[in-house]
Amino acid sequence: DLGLSRNRLLAGDEVTINVTATRECWIYLYDLWLDWGKTSLIAPNDRVPEIHLKAGQTWEYPDENARKAGVSKLVAELPEGYKVSAETVRVIASRTPLPPKVTDPAEGFLAVLRRMNAARVDWAEDAQAFTIYEK
Repeated sequence: DLGLSRNRLLAGDEVTINVTATRECWIYLYDLWLDWGKTSLIAPNDRVPEIHLKAGQTWEYPDENARKAGVSKLVAELPEGYKVSAETVRVIASRTPLPPKVTDPAEGFLAVLRRMNAARVDWAEDAQAFTIYEK
């Protein structure tokens, strides 16, 4: 289950992401722009290399490990030239840890989903939409 602290943001606002697992899993968080033309992997990342949850556990990002690694907050940013941006945070929960070649968003989120299906792993997903407005 995926949640955001807020769904309507002004550029510069802080936001937190919460994920609650129904079973043991590894978590992968993505940010998708309105047209899905750009996708980025929020976490895991260089500073938070793995997110492993037990059944019933809730994880908030940025968490204590992220803060210790230098990720103190998530801040809403408008893409250059935009006055408003409607985006989506998506979470993939997998029963096993996934290699970067499967989770890499360089070719977009649909490519990630195709690789997930081809890998034949047990996984689930959830999504939350949010909008960022110019101040």
